[in-house]
Amino acid sequence: MAKRKHNSGMFKRGFDPRRHQLTPADRVKGFWNAIYSIVRRYPDAIGSDGRHMACRFLKSKSEEKAR
Repeated sequence: MAKRKHNSGMFKRGFDPRRHQLTPADRVKGFWNAIYSIVRRYPDAIGSDGRHMACRFLKSKSEEKAR
C-alpha cells in the first residue's frame, strides 16, 4: 500500500486548536437531546411508568434498520 501524501488535516499528536473538547455540560446536553429525539420519533419506547425507555424496543428498531 502506498503511503499517503501529508496534508494539513492529518492527525498529529499533541494540542491542536481545531480539536474541540466537549465539556461535561456539553455531553449531558447531547445525551438529553438524543433521548428527546428518540422519544419524539418512537413514543412506544417509553415504559408504562412514563420514566424508563424500553430497551427491547430500541434494540428491535436497530435490528430492523440493519436488515
